[in-house]
Amino acid sequence: AGDYITADQQEQLRAMMDILGNRYEIKHGKGTRGKLIEDIKEQHDFRFYNSVMKKTWPGVVRDLVFRFRQLNPKGTPLPPVFRIAQESVEQASLF
Repeated sequence: AGDYITADQQEQLRAMMDILGNRYEIKHGKGTRGKLIEDIKEQHDFRFYNSVMKKTWPGVVRDLVFRFRQLNPKGTPLPPVFRIAQESVEQASLF
């Protein structure tokens, strides 16, 4: 059980995916969010939020932040959940 992200991180992931999915649908049309979510899951090799490995979490967060920036106009501030996940990843890399 210690190899997987925490329940808090699972909730962060769920929230970030929801935000990205909503924005993706706005940009690419209704019903397109499923493709985005499946692409992310496939790229990072997980099927369920509770099956994300701790060692892959930093890469997942970086990818989701990157995707958020791609889907939104330049200068759009990161939503709090993205900032919290990003800061926790950056802090962990210091140790």
